[in-house]
Amino acid sequence: VRVELEAASDAYPWFTYAPRVSGSDHGEEWTGATGRVTRDDLAGHVADPTSTWVYACGPGAFVDGILEGAASLGIPDTQCHREGWG
Repeated sequence: VRVELEAASDAYPWFTYAPRVSGSDHGEEWTGATGRVTRDDLAGHVADPTSTWVYACGPGAFVDGILEGAASLGIPDTQCHREGWG
């Protein structure tokens, strides 16, 4: 999936792929972003809330945090998709 998401990010200027790991078991080779996604993390990717779409997928508390951050940035609920588990 990672390869496909990177390709989509390269092909479509409106699509941003920003991988992140939140567990401590991510391995020493990981040099990207770590920890839970914060409102400030989201804000760095949102130029215009009215044209931003959010797809949040993961454990319930993680997805809740993403969507709460999106709402606080003014991204309409109708532009946010939730897929959670756990």
